[in-house]
Amino acid sequence: MHLFSKKRPGLLLFDVNETLLDLSHMKEAVNTTFGNEMAFQLWFSLLIQYAQVENVTGTYHDFSKVGQAVMYMMAEKTGQEVPEAKQKELVEMVKSSQPHPDVIPGLQGLQEAGFRLATLSNSPAKSSFPHLEAVGLKGFFEGTLSVDGVEKF
Repeated sequence: MHLFSKKRPGLLLFDVNETLLDLSHMKEAVNTTFGNEMAFQLWFSLLIQYAQVENVTGTYHDFSKVGQAVMYMMAEKTGQEVPEAKQKELVEMVKSSQPHPDVIPGLQGLQEAGFRLATLSNSPAKSSFPHLEAVGLKGFFEGTLSVDGVEKF
């Protein structure tokens, strides 16, 4: 048996944030606000970590709420005076992100080659699905899935 199958995959699933959508504008804003070039990386890493804690503890808060809580914890732990309104503004920047420059040509190529495409996101469906449509990506995917349907990251 070969380690890698030569069979064509039946469906390609894409992560949304940081894979399809470019969060560099958010990264710059978070790093500037916290005065540290690693602040965004720390926030995003903790966001993923605390999302996993939700799974382990059997609780669920949508990704936006976890992101907001992590932003608050970062401000507290670093002693930064970041008003809650600014923290919320930073987390909400995800909703204004644009596709990476190579995403649309790449998706067009995959679609033209006959691949079935779908997304799977940690973000809540109520915000991520309209966002994909607004930035011109939704039409590439036959399905857009969110973890909030099963409340597990």
